[in-house]
Amino acid sequence: MCLNCGRNLCTSNFSGADGKEIYVCAECLEGIVEGESYVEIDFSCYHKECLELMQIEDLLDIFGYEVKTAGNVF
Repeated sequence: MCLNCGRNLCTSNFSGADGKEIYVCAECLEGIVEGESYVEIDFSCYHKECLELMQIEDLLDIFGYEVKTAGNVF
């Protein structure tokens, strides 16, 4: 993901668009390049921005938590 324009495929001509890819984001499958913020969760890497855009249920799933419903189960 481009740090300047936020697009997955940047058409800008600035130095950040062609940075050295270090990891691949497990969410968007785009490269995580030098200088980008990322988070490693259980040996998978994610752009910080990708995690910020995720729904809470998806984040809980990544962390291995299950959303439950309280009440009587018949």
